[in-house]
Amino acid sequence: MQMVKKILIALVVIWLSVVIFAPKERLFFLMEEELALSDTVISNETLNAKLFGIEAKDATLSVKGVTIATIGELDISTLLLFSSVDVSRVVLDASSRSLLPLDEFNLSLTHSLFAPKGLGIKLSYQDKVLHAKLTMTQEGRVRIDIADINGSEWLKPMMQQDENGWYYENAI
Repeated sequence: MQMVKKILIALVVIWLSVVIFAPKERLFFLMEEELALSDTVISNETLNAKLFGIEAKDATLSVKGVTIATIGELDISTLLLFSSVDVSRVVLDASSRSLLPLDEFNLSLTHSLFAPKGLGIKLSYQDKVLHAKLTMTQEGRVRIDIADINGSEWLKPMMQQDENGWYYENAI
């Protein structure tokens, strides 16, 4: 029993060391390099490494050279088994508001290692909150399920409805 306890303590110490001492800024730059492959650029950000993640403030998001949004705060946190990305105070460019008619919104994405094909989504705008789940289907499609979109009429033209609620599905 003593040996098991020592092994568990060693594993927890190693796990925390990896999370705490990871080169967070370098990982953020790697993420930017991957986004650049699809002509998506996050620029003008101020980075601040935290204990379990990294924070970027006052960033600009551009796709194919066109600025589409300014981001007040981007917070990426991980504990290896559970990760989250919180995007606060997103203000869309006027050209992007035709697709997403929101003045300012917050977005939260969560992922758990125990559900590797699923991603939790929370969209907050004005006084409304939408909860959704993004999953990968066996056919290689992306499906976003939203149980209730009442009060979000702008979503209905993009969505379809089935017995479980509203959904959006597309091939990768």
